[in-house]
Amino acid sequence: MKKLKALILLTSPFLARVVKKVIIDQGHECIVCTSMSQARTNLKTFAPDVVFSDREFGGERITNLIPALRVPGRNVHLCLMASFDLDYRAYGANNLILKGPAIPKEIAALLERLSRE
Repeated sequence: MKKLKALILLTSPFLARVVKKVIIDQGHECIVCTSMSQARTNLKTFAPDVVFSDREFGGERITNLIPALRVPGRNVHLCLMASFDLDYRAYGANNLILKGPAIPKEIAALLERLSRE
């Protein structure tokens, strides 16, 4: 099983802590960013395997960050998190996790699947 690197871009500090705890408990590495500029800076030295993000972060749409995520030879899984069902593919995401009590279970399952790929 591969150890994953995760980038967390969530506006809710509580939700970011929940996601971070699941990632760390699963034995993976993560960075939590509080702004889009911090995310861009971290992407210069941190190459994530998976990104957990709101559709808008720091006043910008997540689609603005996608060019920095798409590194040749590296597949980055973008997981959009939202309070309601939406067309996550329109945001360039690979999947959607709805915010709610099932988040830890869904994130753990996604990390398990990605670490086996």
